[in-house]
Amino acid sequence: MTAFDIIALSRWYSLPRPKEENIMYAIVEIAGKQYKVSKNDTLYVPKQDATAKDKLTFDQVLLVADGDKITVGTPTITGAAVKATVLEQ
Repeated sequence: MTAFDIIALSRWYSLPRPKEENIMYAIVEIAGKQYKVSKNDTLYVPKQDATAKDKLTFDQVLLVADGDKITVGTPTITGAAVKATVLEQ
């Protein structure tokens, strides 16, 4: 597994958030699996071709939610991407 520190969007495990916050999140496909991600989350995914501190961009974004605005891809959203930094392999 690879651990990422997401600098744009990402979520694998996090504490519950207050409902009054409008948290931006996305559904992104990485290595054939879908992940719900938000900014500053840590994500554990199958091993990637990268080393610690490498920057990665995932462009298979299926959905983006920003408050009341939801954008759904057909199948992906053109121009949307999740940027991440590899923490460890």
